Amino acid sequence: MPARNDPFVFRNQNDGTFADLTDRSNIRTPDGRGTAVADYDGDGDLDVALVNQGGPVSLYENVALLQGGYLRVRPRARQSNRSAIGTLIKVKAGPYNMMRQIKGGSSSHSQDELVAHFGLRFESVQEVRIYWPSGVEDVIQNLAPSQTITVAEGTTVAAEPYIHTYPRYLDFGVSGPDASSERTLRVMNEGAVPLAVTGITSKHPAFSVVSPDVPFDLAPYGANREVIVRFNGSSGGLQKGDIEIASNDPSTPITKITLAGTTPGPALRDRVSPARSRLRPAVP
Repeated sequence: MPARNDPFVFRNQNDGTFADLTDRSNIRTPDGRGTAVADYDGDGDLDVALVNQGGPVSLYENVALLQGGYLRVRPRARQSNRSAIGTLIKVKAGPYNMMRQIKGGSSSHSQDELVAHFGLRFESVQEVRIYWPSGVEDVIQNLAPSQTITVAEGTTVAAEPYIHTYPRYLDFGVSGPDASSERTLRVMNEGAVPLAVTGITSKHPAFSVVSPDVPFDLAPYGANREVIVRFNGSSGGLQKGDIEIASNDPSTPITKITLAGTTPGPALRDRVSPARSRLRPAVP
């Protein structure tokens, strides 16, 4: 019979020792194989997912009282590999210098979230340095704690805005000829200076932008806003179009989002004539 892998939880005492908190953690699993951590509920602390041998994944929510603040750094690669694997993030807060690295394959059959998470005990972060696999280095100074920032590769070097939209394709499905449906698009600034969105226009009469009003500005490092797009059912069949978002992003001044929606057309009429035989009946 194969050996079991019982879970263990330890807390760093900051004096070279660790305290065993396994019993207090309430983590119970039949036979653990892999561990992944992520702030899945967005409350500033890390939660744990366990991959079990021959059983379902176990998800444990961290409900401990958050003591102090945090800083979460989400790197967005532009020159390096898409997932930013290998990116090194260093944070200086008070007298502490902390380091995290974005890595792949965190544990057996497991993958941590691709975000660097730092626990903080101070009211400010003096500096964040991001070392990308491409060799580019980004530096951010004087940040407030308890926030998540998104940094695009190379944007602090050039001090430019960087637009990111999600998703890049909106499918409205099927709407009745007298009905309409709406979808949400998120526009984010991942650059080092404010992003100015100067226009959002539809290129097809079946689609319209409901909100927000333009122009509007987005602060650096992850500020975002929702854009509501509406599909108005009119003529039958599949309708395809796009919307264009104009901004001061020097690399992408016009961002296009593809749209698709369908309105059922009138029922097809039977236009098939009865089959006619070319054979004459036999003469008796």
